Amino acid sequence: MMQAEMQREKLREALQGKESQIEELRVVLLGNRNSGKSESGNTILGSEEFDTKKGTSKSVVKCGLIEGTAVTIVDTPGWWRGYSVKDTTQLVKQEVMLSVSLCPPGPHVFLLAIDTDVAFTEKQRAAVEDHLQLIGDQVWIHTMILFSRADWMGARSIEQHIEEEGRALQWLVEKCGNRYHTIDNKNKDDGTQVRELLQKMKEMVAGNKGSYYVTKGNILRSLEEGGKEVKVNAKQRMIKVKKNREKFQGSDHHLPEVRIVLMGQKCCGKNATGSTILDREPFPTCETLRCEKEEGDVAGRRVVVVNSPGWWASPLWCTKEQDKEIMRSLTLCLPGPHAILLVIPVDVAYTETHRRALQTHLGCLSEEVWRHTIVLFTYGDRLRDTTIEQHIEREGFALQWLVEKCGNRYHVFTNKVKGNSSQITELLEKIEEMVAENSGNHFSPDMSQVYQQLEEKFKWRETEEIKTLFQEEWNRKEREIKLRFLGELKRQDSLVEKVTTSLMELVKDTEEAKVPPKPKSKHITQHQKESQFEMGWKSRNEEMRTRLKSTLAEMDKESQQIKLLIHLRGSYELLPPQLSEGTVSSYSSSDDVFSDNIYDTVTPWLSSTTGQRVSRSPSVCSGGTTGEDSGFSSTLGSPKSPPMAEDIFLQD
Repeated sequence: MMQAEMQREKLREALQGKESQIEELRVVLLGNRNSGKSESGNTILGSEEFDTKKGTSKSVVKCGLIEGTAVTIVDTPGWWRGYSVKDTTQLVKQEVMLSVSLCPPGPHVFLLAIDTDVAFTEKQRAAVEDHLQLIGDQVWIHTMILFSRADWMGARSIEQHIEEEGRALQWLVEKCGNRYHTIDNKNKDDGTQVRELLQKMKEMVAGNKGSYYVTKGNILRSLEEGGKEVKVNAKQRMIKVKKNREKFQGSDHHLPEVRIVLMGQKCCGKNATGSTILDREPFPTCETLRCEKEEGDVAGRRVVVVNSPGWWASPLWCTKEQDKEIMRSLTLCLPGPHAILLVIPVDVAYTETHRRALQTHLGCLSEEVWRHTIVLFTYGDRLRDTTIEQHIEREGFALQWLVEKCGNRYHVFTNKVKGNSSQITELLEKIEEMVAENSGNHFSPDMSQVYQQLEEKFKWRETEEIKTLFQEEWNRKEREIKLRFLGELKRQDSLVEKVTTSLMELVKDTEEAKVPPKPKSKHITQHQKESQFEMGWKSRNEEMRTRLKSTLAEMDKESQQIKLLIHLRGSYELLPPQLSEGTVSSYSSSDDVFSDNIYDTVTPWLSSTTGQRVSRSPSVCSGGTTGEDSGFSSTLGSPKSPPMAEDIFLQD
């Protein structure tokens, strides 16, 4: 770690004589969740200023006096470890961006908390880079890495830890100018580690010539205006929901039995939600692979809860068997569920990817399913002083679409708090109001149609996968043939160059042949001179004829090897089969896509490569093919005859 020592020495030199001038330090703590930000803040300030139990959901500012220096620390909400920016909620992103404005005129130092007890991977590195980029490009020159949980390293030095972790952590250290410090939050009485950290921060400030980070004013104004709009829209949504509930409150639809089905993506909190509703632990905390049914008496009602397996964010990862198991949950509470609770965690962004996955799965149940669905938000404790309506408005279109699709029916659960009867009672009341809105009906789809929809969905998906495979094969073959064309053209250029060289040598020899050879002796008669000249000229002429004949034969041989035009008859080298809509057993034969594709693909490329005009023979579209050489089973059908490469010709 020679670079770190050299950098530190430069900063010490910059600080000399200026230490007394740095009387204040403004610091912002950044990092993923559970990285030790809040604990480190308490260690630095020497008191329990930040709440380490509930977690940080909004930025908090605390001040203290350390070694005669006034220190202001802003603790920010963390992002999930390894999650990209698009998966982080808007609330966390905005709090990170606004943190620079909470210690005006701006922070001197950003302390990036990295815990040493967890391997630092490339995924985490990318997440750190993405989230710090929210603040701006100049954030790195003000950033220092704060390695928390130093006790986990044992006898190893921090330099050894960095070397052993690999390139991802080394990149981050270099990005921060080799500025880092370790802190042991279990040993808060050790004032040495805080004093050394204070010294390093002052050195960095001196190295930056006393400057601090200043964010652009228009960004802050935009965030403030967006916050005001969110509050207005949230209030309107709250009023709308209240009016809708008043229509059915106090109705006679008190249900002696409430049947509930829990659905949602993996790791959304379904198991914990079922346990909270029944006020016990009937569902295991591990992954749910099969539907599970439990029941109990809750708030004067018999409540049946069916927990279903979660689905993946990408539909390609889901199997037919898994989807059938999810749909089977509807048959375990006959005659049908009163409510489908769609479980959504509030601490992860709800993106367009999630929305499409949801549509894919619930699409098998027809539009009627939305009339019986309530969005149940879990991890409600993460909202703190933010209302659920503000969360919905802040997250954007995907979540707003879902809430409105469910008729603005939603509820918030805090699964950490057991025995909270009010949140359970309110949920059951909302279910009864929804049943009243549905004229007392429960959800009872025709399961034969549901399973038929599943079959068609996976049949369509298989068709799309085959299309993708064919398209990939098409692209591979196209690249391969282009390389072959380029190779043949290169060989042609080489032959032309060789012929030119040979002809130039022949011309030179011809010019030399016109000059008679000089006589070797002065005592030669005129007759002897003429006879000697004639013999020399004939010999040279014969030699040139032999060389010319040999050169022409070699040219002809090499030109026969050049094949710019590839035979395509009976082959699908350039043309992928066109699948008809909704089936994998036939190709489209209703258009001339094959005869058009070859010219759309090859003709412009040949013209641009050779500089010559490529035209089309009138006989291109004639003829047929047996498909024997296509390499595919005849059950897939035969593509329309592609144009032969012989029909594409170059004109001078």
